[in-house]
Amino acid sequence: MSEFPRPLTEKEKCYLVKALQKRKRPQKYLDQVDGLQVVGECGCGDPGCGSVYFQHYERGNSECIAHCFLEDGKYVAVFANGGKLSELEII
Repeated sequence: MSEFPRPLTEKEKCYLVKALQKRKRPQKYLDQVDGLQVVGECGCGDPGCGSVYFQHYERGNSECIAHCFLEDGKYVAVFANGGKLSELEII
């Protein structure tokens, strides 16, 4: 069990940046990455799920701003709430 808040792991940061770089103008979101804190993890129970919530997460208020499949087969989706990164979904 992880303790929160905590910084992103290197893998989480890598997935987040790769997905954001798929956007036409990613810089406003890339500028937020180093200041993110993980405040929770998905509790779905799927051992392949690595989804995490950031300090700006509010249930039901986030929109998907980037998504892609990565080389390792993982599907990654990035969500924001009011222009602030709020969630990283890793499936």
